[in-house]
Amino acid sequence: MQHNKSYLDIYTGYIVPRIERADILLKTAEGDIQPSAAAEVLEISPWEVRHLMDLYHLHHITRSTFPLIMQGGSSRLCRLFAREVQLGCTDSYLPGGIAYIYNLDRKAVEAAFKSLGITRATSSMLREIFARIPL
Repeated sequence: MQHNKSYLDIYTGYIVPRIERADILLKTAEGDIQPSAAAEVLEISPWEVRHLMDLYHLHHITRSTFPLIMQGGSSRLCRLFAREVQLGCTDSYLPGGIAYIYNLDRKAVEAAFKSLGITRATSSMLREIFARIPL
């Protein structure tokens, strides 16, 4: 059986592994996080990390300041995180919120919601929704 590509492929193959790498860095960091480690995990340059540290007046990156660097970064993961923070990091999503956070076509997200018979979704439902959004 041929697998039709959906946004779930991007979510599981690109987004989730990068979120997991950031999570591991935060959970295993003892003390300050090296700018080079933050840059590698966030897929931004060390220069960009230093620039963001200067912008936010940070002398060190810690578990509590790492999200600032992530929110200000230019990578795909950082921009996704910034959009989620902008919407308030909720666990209840409307189609427009998911479309905005993940940079998806709103009508495609609405169609996925309709096919599932839902008007709101939780983060645990994202995989089901993304499986219904064709590439």
